[in-house]
Amino acid sequence: MITRREFTALAGVVVGAPSVLLEACGGTSPTAVTPAPKSTAPANMQMIWWGNADRAKRTEKVIALFGQKYPQYRITDTWGPNSSYFDKLNTQIASGSPPDVFQMDMKYLATYTQKGVLLDLARYGSDILDLSDFDPNLLKEVKTKNGTFGLPSALNMFAMLHNATVIDKAGGTPPSSDLTWQQFADWCLALAKVLPKGTWAVDDFSGAINAFEGWVHSLGYELYSGEGKLGYPKQVVLDWFNYWSNLRKAGGVVPADVSAAASNASNQSASTIATGKAATFMTHSNFLEQYQPLTKDKLAIGPYPKGKRPAIYPKVSQLWCVSAKTKYPSQAVQFLSFYTNDPDAQKAAGVERGAPPALKARTFIAPLLTPEQKAELDYVSQFSKGTTPRTSLDPAGALDVTNALSQAAQSIGLGGTSVQTATDKFWSDANQALQ
Repeated sequence: MITRREFTALAGVVVGAPSVLLEACGGTSPTAVTPAPKSTAPANMQMIWWGNADRAKRTEKVIALFGQKYPQYRITDTWGPNSSYFDKLNTQIASGSPPDVFQMDMKYLATYTQKGVLLDLARYGSDILDLSDFDPNLLKEVKTKNGTFGLPSALNMFAMLHNATVIDKAGGTPPSSDLTWQQFADWCLALAKVLPKGTWAVDDFSGAINAFEGWVHSLGYELYSGEGKLGYPKQVVLDWFNYWSNLRKAGGVVPADVSAAASNASNQSASTIATGKAATFMTHSNFLEQYQPLTKDKLAIGPYPKGKRPAIYPKVSQLWCVSAKTKYPSQAVQFLSFYTNDPDAQKAAGVERGAPPALKARTFIAPLLTPEQKAELDYVSQFSKGTTPRTSLDPAGALDVTNALSQAAQSIGLGGTSVQTATDKFWSDANQALQ
């Protein structure tokens, strides 16, 4: 079985190829192409995606509804955990038999686009792919100067969960929604003084790429430039590792070994927010409903700390992509349109992947939501305003950068490496990954 790293060498594509420029940041208009024809001929399509049992139930309900509306179309789906998903997808692509429709992560969209394995959805008119009610900001995140190669299935935002029950019992106050990073650190240290033994103010996110992106974004930078290089100066990394190192030394952060054991566990029930070891936890907005059932305590949701600008922004949760080699391009794109626009399909999908990409859907699914799901949708609506979107997709070497950040952070927390040495190592490894 090929790995994700081995896949990046396929099709003669260089690992460090530049990231794909987004149309929203000044890319040139795509070359005019002949509109793709619509076909309603019978089709037997394959579809794969990753997720849990709840996502499986919801997605398969959407597929069943699609089959009822279009009985000449059949979709056979396969799903599994994220840990093995891309190895399976890459194996199918490398063998020349890719699935017709598949779920995609924004981190890898540029890589797959550069390999020419994705269908350009911009070729399909509104009679096939209706985007009239689609959130325009989400479309900007995926529309490149060369076309649109994925359709967002939902949106979410970086979010920080906090255990309202634990904080209240300790006599603390919940984190406000307008804290700066320094104010959040001060809040953590104050809370640490009153928390019971075995509970810390925040989990250790020094090696988490999403938390680091929030830090970078809040300072006015981006993770990557349009040329596929690091989008921030080295000092930003040094300050990040120092921030967490200082919190760790002061007892405000879950110890590195405890945090590492929880993050390496195979299920969310072992996470520090579920076990009560952390009073706050950095994640995505659509995870509130996943973590709440794992604890009897009341969890609440709020934004990351801010800097010069908000650390958070509406972001694509996952995408649906269509293979460039599919025998049924029109039929596959019709499924994407159905998933996005059909009221029953959106009710079935709910907000498990995140807030619906179609604006009207957010209104008509609201009465069907659980309190946690409604809180997620309200959070996205409230904190989407005044944010700044990303300007480029992750380059092909982004996975190695992610690993380099995690390794550097662990070397500090677990290995006793100095912050300066870990920063130097990360900077060297990250730049090498993007060559």
